[in-house]
Amino acid sequence: MKLLEQKLKRVVIILAVGLLFVLPSAARGDDAQNYVTAGVGLYYYTGDITRETQLDEAFIGELSYGRYFHPNFVLDAGVGYIHDDHQGDELQGWPFTLTAIGVYPVEKVRLLGGGGIGVYPMNFDGEINKVIIHGEDTVVGGHVLMGCHWYLRPSGFIGLEGKYLLIESAKFKDEKLELDGLTMIMKLGFRFL
Repeated sequence: MKLLEQKLKRVVIILAVGLLFVLPSAARGDDAQNYVTAGVGLYYYTGDITRETQLDEAFIGELSYGRYFHPNFVLDAGVGYIHDDHQGDELQGWPFTLTAIGVYPVEKVRLLGGGGIGVYPMNFDGEINKVIIHGEDTVVGGHVLMGCHWYLRPSGFIGLEGKYLLIESAKFKDEKLELDGLTMIMKLGFRFL
């Protein structure tokens, strides 16, 4: 738990320093204040999960709602679905995330950087270290986000976002799996009032 706290402190410091640079930048204030997005992508594990199971990379889908509190600052709430099924091992998860995002506008592009927290209910069916497991666990974690949104129309955009996830180990029965990883997600979004 202490390692997770250290990782979360780093996320907060990175976010605070990033916001110091992004918030003073010029941005139009007449844009719509809310947006919704839908995205799909891949979740690449960086923890020990690939050594202890047959899992390699997961599908991730995400729906999110964001609110601009300033032309350069957004809070984004998301819900997603994670699924990996490989050679008899299956991992499913439903992440619920909250992300603070600094926005830097450049013409029709919005550069994004931020960090946040999440709750990850997870299910695993398969074999960990040669032990058959059918279990579930809910874990917490933080993430760092970088990406961009390209506005095709004033209210519509496509985007690419990468997140590094720092998640505590999930415990399925007596076996633990490290779920840290990197996600790459393509998004389609719409801004409104």
